[in-house]
Amino acid sequence: MTVREIPGVQRPVVRFARSRGWLAWKMKIEGIDGCPDYWFFRAGTLLIVEFKAPGKTRTVQQERRAADLIKQGFTVHVIDDAEAGCALLRSYDLDPLAGL
Repeated sequence: MTVREIPGVQRPVVRFARSRGWLAWKMKIEGIDGCPDYWFFRAGTLLIVEFKAPGKTRTVQQERRAADLIKQGFTVHVIDDAEAGCALLRSYDLDPLAGL
């Protein structure tokens, strides 16, 4: 399976995240299809994001991987709009420990 960029959504969010001090890792785990696209790390926080084209939904494999992560206590965000992705990241700027 090829990991493709979602034009107009993924790149602006990743750039925004990096400009705010987040590590932004594009994930592809060998042998595990459907892994969420990006994992963002900053100040002890992990945001797991599946980028989708506007109006598109997760595949069956992506749903399975998200369910696996949710069972372990994680949240998997689905972002199909650059502003929504930036707003998610911006919401963590309100944390006084963010960026340490």
